[in-house]
Amino acid sequence: MFLLGLAVVGLGLAVSLIWIYTEGRLDSKSVSTALPVIQSDVEAYLMGVGLKTVKLYEQAEKSAKPFVDSSLKSGKAAWKEGGAYMRKGAKYMEANYGDLFANILAQVKTACGIIWSYVLIGWQAILPVLLQAWETSKPYFHQLGKIIIEKSVELWELLHSNFPVYADWAAEVFGSLSQVAAKSWQKITEAF
Repeated sequence: MFLLGLAVVGLGLAVSLIWIYTEGRLDSKSVSTALPVIQSDVEAYLMGVGLKTVKLYEQAEKSAKPFVDSSLKSGKAAWKEGGAYMRKGAKYMEANYGDLFANILAQVKTACGIIWSYVLIGWQAILPVLLQAWETSKPYFHQLGKIIIEKSVELWELLHSNFPVYADWAAEVFGSLSQVAAKSWQKITEAF
């Protein structure tokens, strides 16, 4: 449904652009003259948006770096200091209230065991119905997956044949975005 809505919006935008660029004349000569102009304008606009996005990202990264570094430094210190206080508090609680917490923990474990047994009984009751529903709907999921894949390939081919610069730009941006995400995730895991 989303792709259908996207297709309707794209079609409306394309017709509007053709109408504007041909000044209302929809004869084949005017349309064929307007299409390369529309393509170059759209590609120029998208490239401009891409450059602005890169500049904004670099500026945000540059301005946020000191804050991120100081946050990591102070976070490590707070974690270390908080851990010391937590160990002291845990020793105090165990010395003064250990038996009470042990009894509460035993009661909670018993209650959770009872609740879990009811969950298992309920699961055994609805499992045959769920398996039957799954078997009934399996062929439709396969068809839906095929349709989604086919339409995605058709859309990519259409974009690549009509807007090759945009398609290459989108592929490049996606690749660089995934690299930035991987590097950021690596920095985060190294920090902790």
